[in-house]
Amino acid sequence: AAPAANYCPKLAVPVASAAPELDGVPADDEWAGAAEITGLCRIGDGAPAQAPTLAWVTRDNTHLYMAARCEEPFLEQGSFINTGHDAGGLFTDEVVEIFIDPDNDHLGYYHFAVNGAGGDYDAAIGEGPVEGVAFDSGWTVAAGRGDGFWSVEVAIPFSSLATGAAGDIWGFNIARERHVPGHSENTAWSATGPRFHAPGRFGDLVGLVPVARPPLVAEVVGIDARTPGPASLTVALSSRSETALATNVQMRIALPDGAVLPHKAVTQLE
Repeated sequence: AAPAANYCPKLAVPVASAAPELDGVPADDEWAGAAEITGLCRIGDGAPAQAPTLAWVTRDNTHLYMAARCEEPFLEQGSFINTGHDAGGLFTDEVVEIFIDPDNDHLGYYHFAVNGAGGDYDAAIGEGPVEGVAFDSGWTVAAGRGDGFWSVEVAIPFSSLATGAAGDIWGFNIARERHVPGHSENTAWSATGPRFHAPGRFGDLVGLVPVARPPLVAEVVGIDARTPGPASLTVALSSRSETALATNVQMRIALPDGAVLPHKAVTQLE
């Protein structure tokens, strides 16, 4: 990697044969089929990281899964303090950060972070209906530590992301903040220059077209009569989200003369 403006790493995301167990320590057998990211570099000058990071990316139909193993020869000097969701002070700890720009417009994006203590943070910057830290992805995080390393595993539900305008190329970056005294460095898969928040310098993820669709899909499955008089219309709603989604169901009726009756809410359901 290098900080050159025209450098853009690319990664194809494979489909997982089974969802990895998120216990904070990546196991070889669980991540064997995932795409592998190596060679994180310092974002300012593109030089190799002093402490290497190895990351994995895979998916199924509902989640994007990522793991990172952060080598740290001075582990006892690392900061692993802040816990909880949207934890204050998180970015003063040892942190892995993830940036996702589903429509690849180089403007809005999602920002995720998890530290070595399992504290997490998620925010939307110009993406979707909820802005800033008020955005809540409902993602799952886990962190662990071993001999000379700390690690994280995460699962981000696609249903939490605004993917209506997404194609087969999503902007993406994974980064690491290292705060060990005397050995601090900011590294990333795609070198972004002075700061991580540079969506025009993210890398590319491909292979996500099957998940770039609304979480709810409606389909007309039957009409029991097409003659004047009472009739029943059956519509099937399906969801690719594992969480309950509040859904407003509305109906519009078009008359034979072309007029459309005002719509009315039928019900709200989950």
